[in-house]
Amino acid sequence: MSSRAVRRTTGRTTDDDLAQVLRKVGLDQNNDDDDEENSTTSNRRQNVFQCFIDNDENDENPKRLQVSDKSEFSQMILAVSRDYRSSKMSQIAEYFGIPYEVQRGSVGLKIGLIANQICDIYIHLSPRTKHWDSAAPEIIIKEAGGELTDLFGEQIIYNTEDVHNYNGLLATNGVSHETAVDALRPLLNEFGRFRVINK
Repeated sequence: MSSRAVRRTTGRTTDDDLAQVLRKVGLDQNNDDDDEENSTTSNRRQNVFQCFIDNDENDENPKRLQVSDKSEFSQMILAVSRDYRSSKMSQIAEYFGIPYEVQRGSVGLKIGLIANQICDIYIHLSPRTKHWDSAAPEIIIKEAGGELTDLFGEQIIYNTEDVHNYNGLLATNGVSHETAVDALRPLLNEFGRFRVINK
C-alpha cells in the first residue's frame, strides 16, 4: 500500500484535444482535398500510427507513436475517467502506488494518452463498455507497443454475439502489463469480480 498523495490533472476534452489526437494518429480530418484523395487514403493506411512529436502541423517527418518504457508503478501516470470515480478505483490507485493521474473522457482518448506517453496505464473496472469502445483503441495501443486486455489479462474476443466487455479493460505500456494483471488479481477477488465468458 502507498501513502503517496495523488496529483490529478483535470479538464474538459475540447475540440482541440480531439483534433490533436486525430492528428497524432494520422487521421487529421482537415486533409480532405479531393485532388489528393487517392494518395491521402493510401498514406493513411500505411502511416495511421505515426504522429508529429513536436505538434507541428507542417512537420514533414512524422514519427511512430510509441508507449513509455516505465516498469515501476511509482513512476507512472494513470489515465482515469473525467466524470466518475469509484472508491474501488481509488483503492487500486493507492494499492499500486501510482502517484499521478490524468482525467479525460472516453476509452479511446485515454488509450491515446498511453500511446503518446502522456499516461502509462488505464484500468477500467466497469462491465458496461462494448466492443466498439475497445476495438480501434486496441489496434492503436498495440501498434504503439502497448497492450490492451480485459482485467484478467485475457485477450478480448470480438466475434461473439454478446458485445459487452463484462471483464473490464486494462491498457498499459506493455512492459508493465503482466505485473499489472498480477497486482490486480487479489483486488478483483476482494471486489468479487470473476471472469465472465462471452457467448
